[in-house]
Amino acid sequence: MKMLADLGINFRHLLHLASEMHFLADPAPRPASGIHQQISARLAGVSVAGDDRVCLVVRHELTTPSGRQLQASRDTFVIGGIDPTGMDRLRAIATPTTVDLRGSVSGDLNLVHTTRIAARLFGFRGAFLQGMGTANHVLSDIARHMPGRLEAFEVTFARPLYVGQTVELARDRDTFEVTDQRRHVVAYGTYRTAT
Repeated sequence: MKMLADLGINFRHLLHLASEMHFLADPAPRPASGIHQQISARLAGVSVAGDDRVCLVVRHELTTPSGRQLQASRDTFVIGGIDPTGMDRLRAIATPTTVDLRGSVSGDLNLVHTTRIAARLFGFRGAFLQGMGTANHVLSDIARHMPGRLEAFEVTFARPLYVGQTVELARDRDTFEVTDQRRHVVAYGTYRTAT
């Protein structure tokens, strides 16, 4: 993500901690080929969490090319391994920076998600799914089984979901929990649908 590179942060040390989404408009019909939705992102907050670690809050908005807002979201990331110069730059941030990410939603090509070797180098037992992959699994289940339009969705990622791992989704009226084979919680959160 360009926003992180602009702050001098090494993407490989990023951990996606939580995501909160609010769906603001009824979905429009699928756009014609070649028409894209737009994401605007801005850094909404920086909290120092240690000598080489920060917590970043990024807010983003999904709109149509005409400016109709479809979704507002907030993602929380923890980033470690930041050198002293980078930490000084982050401490000095006084106002949010806006970055327009037109046409590119994720760009998460972090090697811990794609190769076992890279994941092992960073202390993980293997490659693991991006947090939003887990969130999309939950959203898909909610969309298939719940009446009404989804209005809000919040997820916290508790531990990595490794490639090839089997998970179970438990969901009730407004909460969910994703667990692995050992019954360890991988992700949990809440959602709200229109009645």
